[in-house]
Formats: sequence, C-alpha cells, structure tokens
Amino acid sequence: MPLAADQQTVSRTAEYGNLFRAPYDAWTSDQLLRHFQTRTSPRYFSVVDPVETAREKIEHILNGRFEFNQESHVVPTPIRWTVNPSHDREWLILLHKFYYAVGLGMAYDETKASCYAEKWVDLTSSWIDAVPLDFLPSDVAGRRIQNWIFAHYYFVTIHQSAAIDSHFYMRFLGSLHRQICYLREHLTPARNHRTLELCAIFLAAVVFPEFGEAEDWRAFATQELSNNIQTDFLPDGIHCELSTDYHHLVLK
Repeated sequence: MPLAADQQTVSRTAEYGNLFRAPYDAWTSDQLLRHFQTRTSPRYFSVVDPVETAREKIEHILNGRFEFNQESHVVPTPIRWTVNPSHDREWLILLHKFYYAVGLGMAYDETKASCYAEKWVDLTSSWIDAVPLDFLPSDVAGRRIQNWIFAHYYFVTIHQSAAIDSHFYMRFLGSLHRQICYLREHLTPARNHRTLELCAIFLAAVVFPEFGEAEDWRAFATQELSNNIQTDFLPDGIHCELSTDYHHLVLK
C-alpha cells in the first residue's frame, strides 16, 4: 500500500506532468527541480533594468516597501495585488511586471543571503495565489514572463538555493506555462507591445524546451515576429511609431 508521501508525489506528478514532453512528463517534482538546477543547456542570461533593480530599492522590498516612478508605498503582507496604493496606474503595472525579481536574484548572486531567495518565493507564490491572468494588459504579462525567467536564472540555473523546493518550483512552472498560453491567445494586435509579447513567448520556448508546447511556441513566435517586422518598419528602416525610445527597444 503506498505511503501518504508517495501518494502525494504521484498526485503532483499527475498534476504537472501534462506541462512537459516525454520523458519529463513522467518525472517527479523532485526530479524535475534537480534537472533544471543541473542541466547545462540551453544557455541564457538575464537582461537587467538598472533603475528597477537598484540595490537600495531591493533592500526596501525586503521590508515591504516598493518604489516605482519615484513614488514609494509600504504594501501589506500578503500583498493585495489587485489594489493600487497609488493614484498612478503605472505604479501598479510596474508592481506586476516583476523587475524587482531580477534585482532580488542579482542580490542573491552577489551575497548568497537566503533572504533574497525567500522573498522571491514569497512574492511569486502570493502573485500566483491572487492574480487572474486577465488582470492587466498583455504587454504586462509579456514583461513579467521575461522577468520571471531572468530571476529563474539566478535562483535555479546558476545557483541551487535551499529556499526553492520542488513544491514551489512546480507551482512556478505551472503558472509560467499558463501565462504563456494565455498570452499567445491574447496578443496585442500590433506594434511594440506585440513585439515584446512575442519575444517573451520565444524566450520561454528557448529556455524551457521541456514544455510540451515549446517547439510550437518557438515556431509561432518566430513567424509572428517576422510578420511584425514587415508592418512595424517604414521603407527607410525607421520604426513606424517615430519614437527614439522605440528605436532603442527595437535595437535591443
């Protein structure tokens, strides 16, 4: 007769197994975490926003204080993700984009202090618990997917933090998968937001080839990005929105 712990392991494998292609779909959550912590490919790196990942901001986040657009608020624990403490909607949008997750990863990389990994787990878990996929526009999801992957680089790919257990990691991968699937079906119709969103789908496909849909995501994103190039650039090569900031975005 299976022990309770064994039954729980089987249950988790069944719950998340449909996310992955063979042979990963038959692995336990512990095996999957170990795989992602020790695999040597694909190789990728984190892209950092120096303003949103500034160490002073990250230290304040450990105490529940978030600063965006030079406006600071202390948020409750757990965070009420759908309530904006600011009159500026962009403040809430930046909260949901998770740039600070990358900053937490950078701080952990430099110090190996567990508080940064624990905060990442806490914030990510509470977001998964509280926020519906359609809460904010698709470009916010695109940026969050990118930043979750960049944070993953520090906490899972190059380090094996004790704060990351298999239960959290499966929830993280499950949420990431749901966000990507939702984003694919709700892309912005055109322009730079669509480009950003497609890049997020492409990044996820490259970094997580173990996902069952990864090859399809990569092919889809590649084709749609190519289509976007045809509509986003004028004959002289200038981006159609005629914004220097967008020119920088395209070059990146």
